[in-house]
Amino acid sequence: MRILADENIPRAVVAALTETGHDVRGIGDESGGADDLDVLRAAVRERRVLLTADKDFGGLVRRSKRPTAVILLRARMSPPDRLASLVVSVVSTRDDWEGLFAVITDATLRVRRMTPNSDQAV
Repeated sequence: MRILADENIPRAVVAALTETGHDVRGIGDESGGADDLDVLRAAVRERRVLLTADKDFGGLVRRSKRPTAVILLRARMSPPDRLASLVVSVVSTRDDWEGLFAVITDATLRVRRMTPNSDQAV
């Protein structure tokens, strides 16, 4: 899968995703401090799933109506390799992320379709 990791995603998560064969580009490696809209535009342009810990992206995607997927990381697991393992496991559960908004917590995974008038679980 093609993933754009926001600058707030731990390096251990990015490394684990890369090691398991995902095409991951870290926004912090190239554009530290990038505006959220610019990050979203990059994800759309490059056809990547946006992996972020920033809750603002849900509303931003809805308002902009941009066709992308967002995985919001809200888990606070320690050590970092345990968190990385969780993210790799979730990302690998499906290959049809486009248009979905997922929230990963320590105990749950919620997935919703991102449509302007729908909050439907998938």
